[in-house]
Amino acid sequence: MKRPDLVLLLAVGVAFWIIGTIYFSLRGRTILEGRPTVYRTAVLLTAALSSMLCIILFRFMNIPSASWATAMLLIALPGMFGEVIALTNPRIFLPRMQPASAGRYAALLFMTYAVALAIGEFVSLSSTLRS
Repeated sequence: MKRPDLVLLLAVGVAFWIIGTIYFSLRGRTILEGRPTVYRTAVLLTAALSSMLCIILFRFMNIPSASWATAMLLIALPGMFGEVIALTNPRIFLPRMQPASAGRYAALLFMTYAVALAIGEFVSLSSTLRS
């Protein structure tokens, strides 16, 4: 990948984190403190939609399959570091959320990052094995 691609992927990661944090700051109580089916659906949808957005972006940017693991990591890292800040300062970043909901929020994030990174790794390994 070229340097502009790396910078763009990091910027997308920052944007994902900002948008996601704002969304869960506003809607987190409904999702995290509601019925279990709402929470489980949100976990699955968040992981699926985030991964699909990344795949669409990689195809649009013509990121080689062998580089998808790196590309996913570049998108994920800003959010992973950002969520450490958000979850350790919930009164600032997630003021409407109950402190007890932080664990459910962290689990949702963990699943989302795990799925996206696993897809990136799987595609990269498959590409490498075919070569």
